[in-house]
Amino acid sequence: TPLRPFAVPGQLRDPHSAVAVFRDKKDLVSKAEVGRAARILQAIVAATTKVGWKVTGRPRNESYGSGRPDPDLILRLPSQDLVVSIRELDKRGRRATAFITQTDYYTHTTRTIANKNFEASGKLEIKLTKKWEDQTVLSIRDEPDTPLENQLPTLIRTLEIAEAEGEWAHKEEERRAEIRKVR
Repeated sequence: TPLRPFAVPGQLRDPHSAVAVFRDKKDLVSKAEVGRAARILQAIVAATTKVGWKVTGRPRNESYGSGRPDPDLILRLPSQDLVVSIRELDKRGRRATAFITQTDYYTHTTRTIANKNFEASGKLEIKLTKKWEDQTVLSIRDEPDTPLENQLPTLIRTLEIAEAEGEWAHKEEERRAEIRKVR
């Protein structure tokens, strides 16, 4: 599987609907990094559609649990559905939330405010998990010498290799089942 070049756009001209929802969401990425994270998500959308896979946002009627954040994108690969979530790490490299949602006890109104304990670092992490499981398939993060923008071709290639291996395993299982049937 060759390494294809994929570029992150400099500006968002016509973003995917899930990327537009991400720009308005205040959750795991600080205000300063939302633009960069949205451009990276748009590049993932463009790369996966170029490969031939489908990309969607979170359907309104699906819930992913109270402890898990809402997914930013859902990649529909031929063998499985993967949830893509992007977050900003704090200065120590830990996963923390950039915003806090508070609910007023008496009026039941909610408001989202910036987390004062979160120290923005500008380091982003992309995490791919299986849709209905909390199993991490792939996780990449900004490194000092390679930012996420340069790791996008490797991410897509890794997914392509996993799909090719899954297809091969399926064909091999069919072949073995046919041999068992003949025996």
